[in-house]
Amino acid sequence: MWSSIVWILLTGIGYLFTPLFFDHAEVNIVAVASYWLQGHPIYTSLDSVSRYSLLYGPWPYLVNAVFLKMGEAIYFLGKLPGILNLLVLLIGFYFSLGNIPRLSRILGLGALSAVLLGYYNISYWNRPDSYLVTYTFLALALVILNNRIGDLATYLGVGLLAGLAANCKLHGVLYFLPVVVYFLEDSKKKINWLYFISAAILSLLGLVLPFALNNVGGAHYLQWLQMASKHGVDMLAFVKNITFIGCFILLLAVLGFQRKYKWTFISLIGAGIIVGLAASKPGSGSHHFMPFLPMILFFAIQTYWAMSSTDKTRLSYVWAAFLLTMSLNAFNRQKRVLELFKQTPMRYAELHDFEGILANVAGPLEMGLADIKSYESTFFKLSAIANSRGFLFDGTGLMDMHASAMDIPSTTLEHIKSCMTPYFVFPKGGEPWSIISYYDDKPLFSQSFIEVFNSTYHKERETEYYALYSCAKK
Repeated sequence: MWSSIVWILLTGIGYLFTPLFFDHAEVNIVAVASYWLQGHPIYTSLDSVSRYSLLYGPWPYLVNAVFLKMGEAIYFLGKLPGILNLLVLLIGFYFSLGNIPRLSRILGLGALSAVLLGYYNISYWNRPDSYLVTYTFLALALVILNNRIGDLATYLGVGLLAGLAANCKLHGVLYFLPVVVYFLEDSKKKINWLYFISAAILSLLGLVLPFALNNVGGAHYLQWLQMASKHGVDMLAFVKNITFIGCFILLLAVLGFQRKYKWTFISLIGAGIIVGLAASKPGSGSHHFMPFLPMILFFAIQTYWAMSSTDKTRLSYVWAAFLLTMSLNAFNRQKRVLELFKQTPMRYAELHDFEGILANVAGPLEMGLADIKSYESTFFKLSAIANSRGFLFDGTGLMDMHASAMDIPSTTLEHIKSCMTPYFVFPKGGEPWSIISYYDDKPLFSQSFIEVFNSTYHKERETEYYALYSCAKK
């Protein structure tokens, strides 16, 4: 288990010093945060020229913007919030197990690390997921500390964290249902309605206040949420997701957690089913269950250590099977992570090449999308956006819009025809705009869009990794 702890910390710290982002939604967070700092909205109108808005709440963007204000190292600072979320989670989990032997706490931390490593290191990505995992467990930590900090601090702390979680993803508040039920069931206290109302108000403020900042675009955010209803639900994915979370619930059941915490157990099942629906939307997945997992592991470890020696011996095979399964899954997932780290020298070369183009070409410039194989080579658009060269397209946002059956609007086509962006840069070797969506393997850009672009722009020159296209009318 030591190895999983060391590996997740080692890869997390190493990740800060590579220019590569593992996921396109991470790039969206940094790009939009940087663009917002320049006075542009986080959420545009549905027919906006720029196509980058996502369904994430504004909180991760705003936090990222705070870090980006610290300097120009956008590829370092853009990842830092996710790494800090992971560190807070691991430290909090370790100290929450303070009533069991130190070696067993380390074993528990290793089990958590192995579980998280089974998710391609999403636990330290700057996406909302790392916030939700950490905030949910911090709320549980406040409940554990209730006797020290008092009821008022517990209510208010949990309320604020729930509001911020909902500001990451609207369904984020669901993760807090088992925490609240556990608090009431474990403390055997009745609800203090004055404290509860105060916590609800603070939660609402945590959800709403970020939208009060300039250029966030709350009204447009609601429009994007409405468009998400068109994504639909994949019932096969739903069955797979319920099976996944069911395995963790089964761990609690085998250990007998439900005998003492019946309602907490039921609330976990109920919240898991509802989250399972959100996780079954095209483009989603079982990572939606991550905020439950540190909580479930904490419950499982505490239940195990409350047993008699005889019962511990009898059920030790359960832990052995669980740890073996999690370790094998983590090992298989981390092969991909290792492959990504091996790409670091090439990614630095691509970044240097692209920044060379930026230094030699004046005016607005956009990183265009070629084929799906070269998609990660377009992530360096962050350098152009951070230098105020414009932001027209984001692959993540386009895929979400495509899933909602939203075509590229006429305003964007006119932008292309009018050469408002004089230069586009594409990864060399790929056909411009030939990218397909991860969701359904269908083209993101229509043939008519490609024809408009081809009639307006021509390839000016190539560098080692990129091709520069310029407007034929300039």
